[in-house]
Amino acid sequence: MRILLTFTGFHDPYSKGLVGEDEQPGPVLSLLQARTFDLVYLLSTPNTERNTAATAAALKERVELKVVALPLQDPTDYAAILKHLRSITGTVVEEFPGAEYFISVASGTPQMHACWVLLATSGEFPARILHIRPPRFVTADRDLV
Repeated sequence: MRILLTFTGFHDPYSKGLVGEDEQPGPVLSLLQARTFDLVYLLSTPNTERNTAATAAALKERVELKVVALPLQDPTDYAAILKHLRSITGTVVEEFPGAEYFISVASGTPQMHACWVLLATSGEFPARILHIRPPRFVTADRDLV
C-alpha cells in the first residue's frame, strides 16, 4: 500500500498560472497526476480549511482520502507542528504497518516542511520525501517530482 501525507496550502487545489491567468493544478493535484497512491491524508489547518475541502472534492473520485484537521493556530510553531505530525504519523504506521509512506513538502509553511524533513531523515517516520517542482521550472533535466 502506498500512502501519501500532505498539508494543503493556498495553491491547492488550483492556482493561477503565469500564462493567461489560467488555473493550473496545485501541488497536491499535480503530484497525484504524476504518481499513484492508495490512500492520501490531507492535513488541514484553520486557515486552509476551504482549500482542503476543495482539494478533497477534486480528488474524491480518484483516490481514497482521509482529511485530518490540525488545530494549529500558528502554522509556524515548530513544537506544535511536530506534536501533531508525530501523533498522525504514529497512528498511520500503527494502522498500516509495512506500507510505503510518502510525504509531499510542496504545500504548507517552511516550518511544516522542516518538521517533515526532520521526521523522515531521523527515521522517526520511514517516509520518502516528494517535492513538486513548479511547472515553470520543469525541464528535460528537472522532473516534475
